[in-house]
Amino acid sequence: MAKPRRFVKIEKELIEKMARMPKEVGERLLERLRYRLHEEKNKILEQAFNDKLITKEEYEKSYKDMFYDEFGFDGFSQYIDAVANSKGDCFVTLNKNLIKRRDELEKKFKLKIISTEELEKMVDKQK
Repeated sequence: MAKPRRFVKIEKELIEKMARMPKEVGERLLERLRYRLHEEKNKILEQAFNDKLITKEEYEKSYKDMFYDEFGFDGFSQYIDAVANSKGDCFVTLNKNLIKRRDELEKKFKLKIISTEELEKMVDKQK
């Protein structure tokens, strides 16, 4: 059985529909989404600790709360999830904090980090 994806792309139409919701309904929806993301982050970190990718102490000292983006998402949990579960060659991100510390993260976790701009340049070169 295929493993369910943890993170999915949110379609533009859904965002537009949320923007048209009454403010109170939208706020409740966002609060539920934040809760689900928090729960998923905890599962990802637990897997990383169990798989010995990182210790809890190391996470607390070096990575906790250092990679939130402008949308409130924790880029580190997304990255460590990709390290643990991805078969890909790289992790593509908009997260500026991950990109700033990519050399350190790539050396430790062995998964290349690239920005969306770098990905676009790579695609353009192949055309």
